[in-house]
Amino acid sequence: MFTTLRRRLRRALFSARSSPAKPPSPPLRPRPVLTATDLQAWVGEPNLPKAEDTFRRDLAAKMTAGLPSEHLVYPGDLTLSKSPLSSLPPGFEVQGGLYIYDCFNLHLPVGLVVGGDFSLSSSWYRTHFIELQSDTYVGGDLSVSSTDLPELPERLEVGGIAIFYECRSLSLKNIPSSVTIKEGVIKVTNCEKVWEEFDLNRDLGEHYGTIDFPLRDALTLRVCLGCLA
Repeated sequence: MFTTLRRRLRRALFSARSSPAKPPSPPLRPRPVLTATDLQAWVGEPNLPKAEDTFRRDLAAKMTAGLPSEHLVYPGDLTLSKSPLSSLPPGFEVQGGLYIYDCFNLHLPVGLVVGGDFSLSSSWYRTHFIELQSDTYVGGDLSVSSTDLPELPERLEVGGIAIFYECRSLSLKNIPSSVTIKEGVIKVTNCEKVWEEFDLNRDLGEHYGTIDFPLRDALTLRVCLGCLA
């Protein structure tokens, strides 16, 4: 068993090293971008709880201060901790980093753009999964911890590395081909389903539950994990 796995690992790594380097892909730059009209519709949703209505208006005021209405961006870093928000507007863009902690009511939007690092931690949506949506762009590192993220979405682009810690339902079995991890590293620690899908570390007796694949991108990760299955 050990010999077979070691042989497959060597073959997979040799294949990854011998393959010609792919030219860098252009940024996805998710669309749609957020406009003043979109933002006003989001702020003006009826029957919002008072705390969320106030939070939305404050957020919108910061985004519209002195910025052109055809492309609204939140300036700098944004931290949401135990926020009353239930959603962010589609195409929401943060110029700096986005840090979300313990937001138990929050739905992430389609077309989310984060210029810096994106950290998502302990952010269960009630009894449902909180999911990264399609067309998500992260300029820096993506870090997801203690969050029931079930899978990676279509058209996810990460400029740095991707780190997943204690995401018990995360599956890496079928990563969409439209996922791009520019630095080529996905680190997975204490994610039970990944552990069940790929017994590489358990069988080789290394890392004690941490999978660290220094490969070119997520598509290569999928191919090489398929070699090891």
